[in-house]
Formats: sequence, C-alpha cells, structure tokens
Amino acid sequence: MSPCRHPYRIFISYSHVDLALAERLQTYLAAINTIPVLDKDISGGMRFSEEIRRKISYAHVFLSILTRHSKTSPWVHQELGYAMGLGLPVLPLALDELPAGMAQEIQALRITPDMQDLGQHLTVKILDGLVESTQDAHKAMFECADQLHERTRMLVGYAKHLLQSVGPCRIRQRMAFSSFSLPDRNAKHPDWDLREGTDRRPDEVRRDLRLERSLMEQHAREAGCDLILDPYVGAEEGKPPLSEPRLKHELGPSIKRLQILKEFMEHMPDDKLRVGICRGKIDGSLSLIGDWVSAEAVVPHYKGGYKQTIFTRHAPTVLAKVEEFDRDLEELIDEAETKGLSSRQAAIRTLEGIINEHSGA
Repeated sequence: MSPCRHPYRIFISYSHVDLALAERLQTYLAAINTIPVLDKDISGGMRFSEEIRRKISYAHVFLSILTRHSKTSPWVHQELGYAMGLGLPVLPLALDELPAGMAQEIQALRITPDMQDLGQHLTVKILDGLVESTQDAHKAMFECADQLHERTRMLVGYAKHLLQSVGPCRIRQRMAFSSFSLPDRNAKHPDWDLREGTDRRPDEVRRDLRLERSLMEQHAREAGCDLILDPYVGAEEGKPPLSEPRLKHELGPSIKRLQILKEFMEHMPDDKLRVGICRGKIDGSLSLIGDWVSAEAVVPHYKGGYKQTIFTRHAPTVLAKVEEFDRDLEELIDEAETKGLSSRQAAIRTLEGIINEHSGA
C-alpha cells in the first residue's frame, strides 16, 4: 500500500480495555507513514487531562475505536466531543453497534472486531481526503495576540513546548527580517539600541524577543529553516506610489537588522537553510513551527508593528499553510539568478548589496 502524502498525527481514542485493538491500529497506521498518538499510561479513572487535550489539538485526524467497552467510557465521549469542537476531522471505527450520542452523527467505518479488514476500509485515500476536507481556515480554532509582546510570549511558549515534547521542528518564516534579525544579546547590549533606533522597547520585551530568537534558532540549527524575506515596503495606501520600494524601518535600524540576519545566515550550513528574497511584496508575517503551529499577522508594513497575530494548531490548516509556503519558496528560488550559488549564499550576497547600497559603502 502506498503511504499517506504527509506523516499525519493521528490521535487514537479508545477504552483502555481495548488496548490490544489500539495497538493493532497503531501498527497499521505507522506502516502507512502516519504518526499514531495514544497514551498507554492513562488509567481508567484518570481525568480528561490537559496533556490529552494538547495531543488532540495537535492531531491531523482523530480516530475513535467504538466497542461495547467504549460505550460506557466517559473519556472516549469527552475526547470525541473535544475533537469535534476543535473542528478536527473525526472518524469513528465501529467494531460493534455504534454507541448512542454524538458519534451517531458521524459516518463511521464498520470494522470487524478482530480488525483484520483495516486495510480494506481505513485506506490512505480516506485519510488524505479527511485532512484535505478540513484544510479550510474557517474550520480551525484560533488564538489571537493583540500586541507584539503577547505575540512574542505565545510564540516562545509554543517553541519551548515543542522543543521539549517532540524535539526540533523545521522553522518557516515569511516576513520582513525574521526572528533571526533579533540580537542574541542581553537587554542592555548596544545592538538593541542600534536595531530599534528611536522606537526603544522595554528590557522585559527585549528579553522575551531574545528568547524567541534563541528558541527558534535551536529548532532551525537541528531541523532546518526556510525564510521568505522582504525588508522593503511599497507605498502607503492612498498615497502616490514610490518609484522604488523603501526600507521598512529607519535607515540605521534596518541596516542593523540586516547585519544581524546576515551573520545568522553565514553560520548556517546550506543543507539547513533555504532563502527567498523579494521587494515590497509581503504585507504581513507568518511563522510556522514544523507542521504544528502557525502564527500569522496580516498588517501592512507601513503601519508599524504587527498587531492581532492569529495562532492556530489546527493541524490540517497548518499543513495547508506549510504546503503553500513551500510552493512559494520553491518559485522564488527557481526565479532567482543565483549563478551557481545556493539560495543561502545568494541571499547573503543580496543582503550585502542592500547594506552597501544604503550605507554608502
């Protein structure tokens, strides 16, 4: 059997009396290039924990094993209701008669009690179709960070949790300068003043931003990093267009950000970093941590800092953003005149050109 098009995380909900069935399902799912998620350590009387909620919220698909045992399990019903509330694709596997309640509203797959016909009914085509059917953003649950410092703390929280729980994840960012233009320096270091210019931020915010840089770099150095960068901005709406896009920030802070970013690129190997650069074509920011979390703000550059950053861990939606990002980056790299250089090397050369152009070097 051909594998699924992506290693989906599939949460398996089951009564612990049915552990042997859950393990059989786990083996089958692993064989078709998915990542089955189940917790064998949860006892029958344990409450519906925050850890279980988190695992469900990160899943691409929620599978529920429905048997005569699960009919009387409050946890199976709670998990099912929680997954439905998050807008996840839900697929019950009915090994007996379907229990009364919510699951009756969902079309279940009828599987024999010994699961010998799993491969006939729970196919790759069905799983791919389930994920694709819920990749519309309007089906996702979102969190909103109104201000920059709230956005930074939420991003730090997700980056830290994922680093500790699942390990390094590939970082994708589409924005002006990226997290890697933040100084990895203490809050009093002169680099912060040079980077911020007249828009000085409090030390507490600087410390949070440094933590963002540090955590994102830990992910990137191990799992890799893809950047679509745009240090330029077009004309403000309602004003005459500029003959050339201008730098987003004041000259000095823009140059410092580019210098810090260039230094990061110089210390990354080609196989860990891909970069595409455009001018005046990005009107917001997007950060993706693996295929786990998306943080997006759609705010024109000329209006200043990003506000109302929208976070989601709705896995089908995050996957759609990852796939769109990857397509855009491939197009940028293909269209660039790299003259035999890697995209990282070509980006360093471009940044050097921008720095020299605006610093008079």
